[in-house]
Amino acid sequence: MIEKKSYAKINLLLDIIGRKDGYHIIETVFQKINFYDKLSLTKIKKGLAFDTNIDSIKNNNSIYSAYKYLCDYLGKDLGVKIFLQKNIPLGGGLGGASSNAATFLLGVDELYGLSIPKAILLDIAEKIGMDTPFFLEDINIARGSNYGELISQLDRVHLSDITLIIPNISVSTKYAYSLVDPKLCHKNKELTKKFYKNYAKKDIIKYLHNDFEIFIYKEYPTLKVLYDYFSQYGKVVLSGSGSTMVLYKKYKPLNLSGIERSFSIINTSFL
Repeated sequence: MIEKKSYAKINLLLDIIGRKDGYHIIETVFQKINFYDKLSLTKIKKGLAFDTNIDSIKNNNSIYSAYKYLCDYLGKDLGVKIFLQKNIPLGGGLGGASSNAATFLLGVDELYGLSIPKAILLDIAEKIGMDTPFFLEDINIARGSNYGELISQLDRVHLSDITLIIPNISVSTKYAYSLVDPKLCHKNKELTKKFYKNYAKKDIIKYLHNDFEIFIYKEYPTLKVLYDYFSQYGKVVLSGSGSTMVLYKKYKPLNLSGIERSFSIINTSFL
């Protein structure tokens, strides 16, 4: 048996540039964080035996897709028993499903000593999700372009401690993109340019942004209330297509108000 950590990510910036072949073209910066699910993988004689602590995904999970595509490539069924300890919220914009799929592919490759070429793993990953290739890479921060699947490693930024604000709302990526009005996107391209230009400096927080915010906060007023509340403590940016927001500092409430008790707060850091 082997055990692997399946890390979450946040987006330091996310620009929606346009649309091509049915998919949105984006410019983003992925950052892995010290918040993760756990996968335990064991060899069995045949098939996939999947279990998890979250009932709603026991029969519908990105790992099933990863297993199918992997077996199609190998031309045979591999026997894998897996337990997924889920901590990353569903529909939270933290890349949990994509990370799970990528970690599963790497785990099975290690479990069976397959030495599958990286190009094949990346091809499988793109079929599962456009941010899945990022999780296959042994890097913690990267630029994601085109649909998000083209990955270029970046140097570490001068940021570390963050607070994840996790509401009791799940936002599917597909639905989030359906809310997008292209005319209202790509308004922050100057901030993106300044981010890359001032990348090595310590004051880049002011350049962080996410084009999804205008659409998600309009659709989910509760999230806008949460955003306004935590903005009094520092810079807050939506991660991915939401619903999780990132406060770029550690936050420890002294007196829990009603609004704070309605959401999960996790202090963590960049990898």
